[in-house]
Amino acid sequence: SWCATFISALAIKCKYTSIMPVECSCHYMIKHAKSMGIWKESDLYRAKAGDLILYDWQDNGKGDNQGVPDHIGIIEKVENDKYVVIL
Repeated sequence: SWCATFISALAIKCKYTSIMPVECSCHYMIKHAKSMGIWKESDLYRAKAGDLILYDWQDNGKGDNQGVPDHIGIIEKVENDKYVVIL
């Protein structure tokens, strides 16, 4: 759970808690993001630098994922619709 805790610490340090959920669990981070109205679960969404991304290692890649996430990262850059994650 260190990844969600780290992202939460960044949100607190940067004073972004009004726009980023603070939680030590990726699963509950999504629940908080949904209640904040900032969650996007869409295979059509095109990531951009600075976006947070949650991973579900069991996702089959077909359709929008409804599973439980295992990790969160920060997208550093996007090139040709592919992204580089720094965390």
